[in-house]
Amino acid sequence: MLPFGAGPENHISFAAGPAIWLRLMPTISPGRQWAAHELKERALRGGTLSLVPFLWHTLHYLRAEDGFGTYCPTAQGSFEAASVAFAFETGEVWGVDTTLLAYSPNDIPHVEQPFTERLIEYARFLSGLGIEPPYRWIGGITGVKDRRLQVPTAPRHMRVVGWRGPQCLSDEIVAEGVYDGQQTPANALYLLFKAIYDKCGFERPAFLPK
Repeated sequence: MLPFGAGPENHISFAAGPAIWLRLMPTISPGRQWAAHELKERALRGGTLSLVPFLWHTLHYLRAEDGFGTYCPTAQGSFEAASVAFAFETGEVWGVDTTLLAYSPNDIPHVEQPFTERLIEYARFLSGLGIEPPYRWIGGITGVKDRRLQVPTAPRHMRVVGWRGPQCLSDEIVAEGVYDGQQTPANALYLLFKAIYDKCGFERPAFLPK
């Protein structure tokens, strides 16, 4: 098990700034709720942590009146969270992160890999609660108006020096869909990935996973 941070009881606040986020939830009501201690037990079961933020280098856990989560602080000893994964009593999971967009303040980095990784892990967490797919997802990025999209270079190609990528004219990009548990994560989240490119006025490269 990972060593979670321990210390006196404190209130945790979320860092301000542009963010990426993903929600995963049952498509039908599970007919029950889970207490915070049950969600914590499931998150830590078997030594495989499935309730983790988008990006993290150290993990602490937090509890609210309606669920349990994990977070990565903005700095050692800080009570401000830069990235959070939170499971609600209703069986819904949220992941929110401000770290990735803060690394590149003028750009939209290629975010597809962290989205697909978290989709798999959050689906595994819900399955562990006894909630079977399909799951509904809603995801997006916010605070990105006028940023430049970082487009991956095709295999066996080189990036043109000085090309900064297409400009995003939307401050928020949101999409939603369904993950049936059999699709590839990229296929399940395709509407989100396509929306990011569309809002930047650029066709999503055909070599990227679909």
